[in-house]
Amino acid sequence: MHERTRRAVARMMFVFGCALPTALTFLVVLTSYTPWYAHYRRVAIETALSTRIGLTVSIDAVEFPAPATIRLTGLRLCDPETLDEVARVRVATWVRTDQKSAIRLSQPELQSSRLPLVWRVVHERFLCQPDLTLTPVRFAADDLTIHSRSGPATLRDVDAWLRPDDARVEAVIQCVPAARRDDAPIHVTVTRDRGGDLPTTQWTLHTGDLSLPCSALADYLPALRQLGPDALFTGTLRWRLSDGGWAIDLGGSRFDSVDLSDLLQNVPHRLT
Repeated sequence: MHERTRRAVARMMFVFGCALPTALTFLVVLTSYTPWYAHYRRVAIETALSTRIGLTVSIDAVEFPAPATIRLTGLRLCDPETLDEVARVRVATWVRTDQKSAIRLSQPELQSSRLPLVWRVVHERFLCQPDLTLTPVRFAADDLTIHSRSGPATLRDVDAWLRPDDARVEAVIQCVPAARRDDAPIHVTVTRDRGGDLPTTQWTLHTGDLSLPCSALADYLPALRQLGPDALFTGTLRWRLSDGGWAIDLGGSRFDSVDLSDLLQNVPHRLT
């Protein structure tokens, strides 16, 4: 090969094998720091989450602090029809690996009146889809606040585990009311069983010796509003849901500080 030809080939190899890839890499890195790319990435994540959970999702900022880690700041979930706020989270951090996922929520807030919509999202778009519950998931939340007409109720040390099995998936939630001084938690267990002829969902609420204010769920279950603003629930409640209907077991439950004026307001002979 002629000397001039060898030099031309060497220059081409340098350009296409070194200079051009380096320039493209530099351009990609530089582009990833531009505001328009950050906006494009945030909108893409908002669209993907909205499609997955069925709520309108908006995010103030998206960060990737480490590999397989995503941090969402200013997360808001709204009803897609009315655009009323369902929930908001100051910061949500999601770490995902092949074996499990971990999600931490900082200062989440829920609207009690939108709890039926939240339940439908969790149940129909998550628990009822086996492909979304193949790996264990761990949730943790700091100071979960539930807003209702009777005022806010705050729960601290909220922990949840999603444990998949062959024919069932189980979600376990533990939390402690903020006003409680000790660390004895409230337990909520939700089980989706696909082993029978018809899939069934059963959830159990066990408060132990804790008293749970009924006002926190009054907007979700209007019947609780008739117990009065100071009514308290203690004990165990079981709810079984299937395609054939639903049933509630209140065995072992106790209601205290019930306002008889509100409870019997539609009865001809009222008691106080």
